[in-house]
Amino acid sequence: MLRSGILVLLSLVGLLTFSGCEKKGPKRYEVSGKITYQGMPIPAGIIYFDPDIASGGAGPQGFAIIKDGTFDTRKENGLGPVGGKCVLRIYGNDGIPQPELAMGKALFAGALIPKELPEADTVINIDVPRQP
Repeated sequence: MLRSGILVLLSLVGLLTFSGCEKKGPKRYEVSGKITYQGMPIPAGIIYFDPDIASGGAGPQGFAIIKDGTFDTRKENGLGPVGGKCVLRIYGNDGIPQPELAMGKALFAGALIPKELPEADTVINIDVPRQP
């Protein structure tokens, strides 16, 4: 009797624990691709996918780490964006670690590029325009 009671209790605890693990919120899509600055691959950095609220975009932000001129929201704990109108906010670095600069020196100030993303997994290639 005691053994079956413990089994029932453990089953309930497991059920309650795993029921809270399902993903909630809007559908997110995976985005990957190549990224360059002045025609050269960006060695390190980060790209954010911010919803373009001014143009009717909505939803949570996504991001991906840039490494050797590529990015992929499925890697390094990245997070896919929702589809629709967004602003790509890009920070590129030289990839040579410095004290207190894990990704190295900045190649440019943050770049903002408006973009409409499909409501599907996608591959995009981005060339960050020259910064003034």
